[in-house]
Amino acid sequence: MKSSLILLIIVLIGIGSVSAIYVTLDSQEDSRTINSGDWVEYDAVLTQYNPANSSQSITETSKIKIEFKDTQEKDCVLNVTFSYSDGTSESSVLSGEVGKDDFTGFIILSNLNVHDSFTEGDNTFTIIGIENQDICGQSREIVFADITPMEGMRSYWDSKTGILVKAIRDTDLVYYNLKIIDTNIW
Repeated sequence: MKSSLILLIIVLIGIGSVSAIYVTLDSQEDSRTINSGDWVEYDAVLTQYNPANSSQSITETSKIKIEFKDTQEKDCVLNVTFSYSDGTSESSVLSGEVGKDDFTGFIILSNLNVHDSFTEGDNTFTIIGIENQDICGQSREIVFADITPMEGMRSYWDSKTGILVKAIRDTDLVYYNLKIIDTNIW
């Protein structure tokens, strides 16, 4: 009887240990899943209205590609390429610590919740909502915030990775719509 009880305790400890390992591994899946070589592509449309005549406008379309050149913990190096409809393009490199340095909104801290705040360069923003959206063929949990310095800009990020998936600004003078069209991250 005593040996059966000891065996039962050993089995329960073993099951508890396996369960603890599973929970630990499962929670690690929620951490940032961006690696060097990952990329994201966006379509962007910018329409500027003439304040003297609202029926006159100038619209510019572009493609934006973000390539993660190096990722270590919260440190990232991004290559950002803007390709314009006239055939020209320009590239820049953004680097630093996510949640501290300025990545122009392309990546924020992951796993944020409503009322959590984050820093982007000199600005601090607060998550105002969470919703599920279909992004590049997958249902993703999306967090969003109003970007006050951008006067009416609302930005949306994938909760798990912190990657920007959409940004919209709609005012009397400007309409801007940026949305993700492809990625190798998910």
